[in-house]
Amino acid sequence: MPLANLWRCVLTTSSHDPRHTLFCDGRKRCFTELRCSIRCVSSPCSANSRSASIASHGTLLNTAMPVDWDHRYSSTGKYVYGKDPNACVVEAVAKRWLPGQGRVLLIGEGEGRNAVYLASKGFECVASDPSKKALEKAERLATARNVRIQTLKADAMGALATGPYDVIVSVFCAYSTADERKEAHAMIGKALQPGGRYLYVGFGSEHIHVQNAVPGPTTDRLASISTIREELGLDVVDACERERDLFEGSFHRGRASIAVVCASVPQRRPQRLMFAAAVDQCASCPDTTFETGDALLDKAPELARCTMRHAAKTCGMCWSRPCACAELFDAPVECSPKLVVVAHPSELMRTTASAPLIPMLLQRASFTVWGVHTGEVDSALQSGASVLFPSDEAVTISPATWRGTVLIPDGSWQRAQAVVDALEKRASFLGLPKPKRLQLSEASIKSMHSPLVDALHEGSGPGRCSTAEAVALACKEGGDDEACSMLTEATKRLASKIATSLPKPPPSRSSQGLPPRAYDEKAWVNALAGPARVAPLVNGVRRCVVCGAGLARADALANHVRGQRHRACVARNAFDDGAIVGPPCNESAAKVFRDFSTIPLSDAPREPPDVALAEVIL
Repeated sequence: MPLANLWRCVLTTSSHDPRHTLFCDGRKRCFTELRCSIRCVSSPCSANSRSASIASHGTLLNTAMPVDWDHRYSSTGKYVYGKDPNACVVEAVAKRWLPGQGRVLLIGEGEGRNAVYLASKGFECVASDPSKKALEKAERLATARNVRIQTLKADAMGALATGPYDVIVSVFCAYSTADERKEAHAMIGKALQPGGRYLYVGFGSEHIHVQNAVPGPTTDRLASISTIREELGLDVVDACERERDLFEGSFHRGRASIAVVCASVPQRRPQRLMFAAAVDQCASCPDTTFETGDALLDKAPELARCTMRHAAKTCGMCWSRPCACAELFDAPVECSPKLVVVAHPSELMRTTASAPLIPMLLQRASFTVWGVHTGEVDSALQSGASVLFPSDEAVTISPATWRGTVLIPDGSWQRAQAVVDALEKRASFLGLPKPKRLQLSEASIKSMHSPLVDALHEGSGPGRCSTAEAVALACKEGGDDEACSMLTEATKRLASKIATSLPKPPPSRSSQGLPPRAYDEKAWVNALAGPARVAPLVNGVRRCVVCGAGLARADALANHVRGQRHRACVARNAFDDGAIVGPPCNESAAKVFRDFSTIPLSDAPREPPDVALAEVIL
């Protein structure tokens, strides 16, 4: 390199410490060229320290200044990111994340390596990029590989406006800001056909911690898979973030933390549309004049409206945030009877509820909330519907009885019983006979071990079942084997999702091989009793994020935090964090309780129906 230009690439401090080397991409030179220049001017140091220096400043090298992409792609005759497809794209095809054929848009595609690969697999590919030089090289690569692709000179927003497509692929698309990426992701759903897929591959949030990392975006533009999921708001087929070795041309060589998200636009199946419409009705339902005598059911419309206000950012189909529809729902299957779920209003939008699985997965099944969908419930009662709930006079399910219309009460045992009582009162009010009862066989119940109940209350699964699991067993006894398998598998996936999302109590020191705590735990537990009595609390928390305890009621938190179990866990967490260094006093106890109980609980996730219960009833 000419000496006159050397200062434009490397500035070194007088300390000759390689950590103080500043990179400037003034000549738009590639990373390997700059690395050679550094070796010429910096003081002798080990290869490891040079690599660490380069890794720690690679982010600045790549994005500290706007990149002249035409210059980058035309400065050498080589393909600067290689000719082979990205490994994540190859993996997506192998795992069948993408459909077997269709029209594909690749945004920020550069020199066309992924478009050419997908074209060789039978896709109709549109490679878009703002660089004319990159697209010229993409066309040459397609010609050399004997495939056809279409090129489009446009940035991400311009390319997405040409939809809809069956598939959209974004591999290391170089957005100038995080807001630009969010804006593009907000358009993905509109740019895809119903059922279309989006594959995102980018530098993950952990990239800044990777040793010997390839240069990536600035920290504010790194994105975790949870960030991408929220920006998209689509069903997620699969997602992961892990370290990989990249061997892609001269710019992508080394380790990188890569975030991969495959998302899907929901199929606009009639089942899903009907369910979504039923849930939407809860936001503006009128008050009811029919009284059941149950305090909660008689406030059902008010509870439903309040719940929907607090569920504004929750998926209206799977009731999760972020959306988990792709993890839980498949194409619906046939079921002999017409099933009508009648949910207790306290179950609406609860993330652990299994009821949405029934209308989503079984054809002719529908979803109602007591006190909201009165017309649908009345229609079912007038058709002579049975009720799936045990009693002395109930008939055991068989293929002969699993017919017609069946009402499915949804809620805890006590609240499901309240719904059944209300159904019988409503039938009497309409001048109809008392609905017949159907029940599962005793053998089915005894052999049942619910993964969903186990996920919520460890060890409580034997002999118990959730609403969807009860319907699955009923389908099995009624001869609907495919419906049974579909519901059973979906419930297992729901249980797995719940098990990974619920707060867990901290592990004991003995389980971690640590010695007992060297402090007066009893004194601290007693000292925390005073702050616990006066601590400000929020209603609607049903699971303590401090000790992992489940709470029976939406207003049970006050009694829980005053209990010895909670105070002992607060003391242990504070000691492990170094906040306890001596005997307690009033001030230290108040500070420990505030930092390790009040603040974490104020940020605890709250179920929308529990917040509504606290506001409307309690």
